[in-house]
Amino acid sequence: MIKRHTSEHARPEGRTGAKSARPSRRPALWAGAFWLAIWQLAAIALGSELLLPGPVAVLARLVEMVPQPAFWARVGFSLVRIAGGFALGAVCGAIGAFAAARWRVVEELLAPLMALAKSVPVASITVLALIWLRAANLAVLVVLLVVLPIVYENVLQGLRATDGKLEEAARLYHVPP
Repeated sequence: MIKRHTSEHARPEGRTGAKSARPSRRPALWAGAFWLAIWQLAAIALGSELLLPGPVAVLARLVEMVPQPAFWARVGFSLVRIAGGFALGAVCGAIGAFAAARWRVVEELLAPLMALAKSVPVASITVLALIWLRAANLAVLVVLLVVLPIVYENVLQGLRATDGKLEEAARLYHVPP
């Protein structure tokens, strides 16, 4: 039997010099408090609640709006538009990736569009979209253009990384697509 030497200055069980597997929440709380303080100081320095309301004013207004049905109607309206844009971007990205993985010409045709969708700032897309579309459909387009290239590239990489032997075995055993 091995005895452990204990002293008053020994570390408690489970506490070593290494980082624990579970990250501490304290840094995130301190970071959040820091940025809230910066926000409040910037609002005070600017002196205009119209241009930059402070976090206290925003929280007070939120508390006023939460019980109102019109607030929840607008939240639902936005949520449906954002979810619709996400779903449309995911579906179009996946279909495009499947087509590009199968036919090289499709990949070559989609490459400039995907590069454009990734490189153009969302703010400029938003300004152009306000000219072309109604404001109600703006969220759908913006989310679609953000999600589409991400899904496309990741699905395409996943399809290319698929082992050819697995595909051959699936065909041999008549596994549906």
